Amino acid sequence: MTKKEEYELKLKIIGQWIEIKPNEELMESLKNAQRELKELELVEYQREL
Repeated sequence: MTKKEEYELKLKIIGQWIEIKPNEELMESLKNAQRELKELELVEYQREL
C-alpha cells in the first residue's frame, strides 16, 4: 500500500466514524489526514517536474 493509498484509507475510515459519532478528536484527525494527503500530493507533483 502506498502512502497515498494509506492516507486515502484513513480519510475514508475517519469519515465513516464521524458519520456514526461525530466528535472534536475525530474532526481533528480528519483535518490532519487531509493535510498529510495534500502534502504528499505536492511532493509527488514536485517529483514529476
